[in-house]
Amino acid sequence: MAKDHSCDLILSCGPRATYDTGATVLSPQGVRIGYRLRGMEQVVRAIEDVKRAVDLGVRGILVYDEGLLDS
Repeated sequence: MAKDHSCDLILSCGPRATYDTGATVLSPQGVRIGYRLRGMEQVVRAIEDVKRAVDLGVRGILVYDEGLLDS
């Protein structure tokens, strides 16, 4: 649809700590986690998100986690 309307589509990849099952992100120290990934399993899932998006033709990916950016 974006291509048909000459628009750019930018997706962010996840999962992210704010949507995770733990409550760490709600603690005073955990607030610094923000949109960072927690653990290698989440890094792998985020990479899979990027692969699916690229397969669909998405050319812009927003990365919140510097560890994922380094992967």
